[in-house]
Amino acid sequence: MYRNDSYPLEIMKTGLLFLANAKLRPNTFQTHEDPFRALLVYCITEIKTDLWLPLNRNYDVLGLSKDDLSDYKSDKYNHMLIQTKDINFDLLWDNTTNLQKGKMFFLISDFTFPRCYYGRKSKEDEKNRIRYETIVKHSFFNEKSGKDFEWAWGYKRSYGYGEDYKENLKRFKPHA
Repeated sequence: MYRNDSYPLEIMKTGLLFLANAKLRPNTFQTHEDPFRALLVYCITEIKTDLWLPLNRNYDVLGLSKDDLSDYKSDKYNHMLIQTKDINFDLLWDNTTNLQKGKMFFLISDFTFPRCYYGRKSKEDEKNRIRYETIVKHSFFNEKSGKDFEWAWGYKRSYGYGEDYKENLKRFKPHA
């Protein structure tokens, strides 16, 4: 077999390679039509106990780009599931406090979504790309980044997410 990793991890690698190397012209695509958004993992959601499905920014199964959401619990996506034991949650944002059903962890927020492959690359774009790449590699590829949750998400405190940030910190510091 030519693959070294599971299928969802191979798609994540493809997304990272694209971010690092692509040089698309500005306005090539409208953001909602961007075909590469499908390859960038935005969040993971627990589908079955200890089995997580990676989703792209359109909340569709990673790698898919369609107009409607997939049935996450369909057996046809079993090859996309990642076991809890294969995920390091230390740099992931727990969004469960805002949801009524299910568990969901995020790798990026909307205002830090890596878009640096369009046109000019600002320092902020590059910073977001590095943050995203670090979170993906740390969380799914077992790369020790030396970064902590504060490094990955501390900026959210000043964007109106202070209470959610404190809730997330409780995972690491029970009395935070």
